[in-house]
Amino acid sequence: MEIMFTFLNWKNKMISLNMDTWVFGENLFGDREYIIHNKYPRFIGRIEDNEEGGADVIDIEFFDKVKSDPLELAKLMRQAGDAVAEYWRLLDER
Repeated sequence: MEIMFTFLNWKNKMISLNMDTWVFGENLFGDREYIIHNKYPRFIGRIEDNEEGGADVIDIEFFDKVKSDPLELAKLMRQAGDAVAEYWRLLDER
């Protein structure tokens, strides 16, 4: 099954939708988890367990043109990791 994402444009400007910054999901079979970042720069990435007992965000696909500032990208990936950790913590509480 192929999933397509559509984002609204009006005169080449992004329409701001009131959406959560971080969204989590999994595929139909439940064997892959994903994280979606809905604010600039928007992206989707696959969450994979790592050997240290945490998680890595891999196979990242950006929907927006991304500035090539390595510090900004590192900060964004750190925020993604923090969001995954918080998501897993909340799941454990349920």
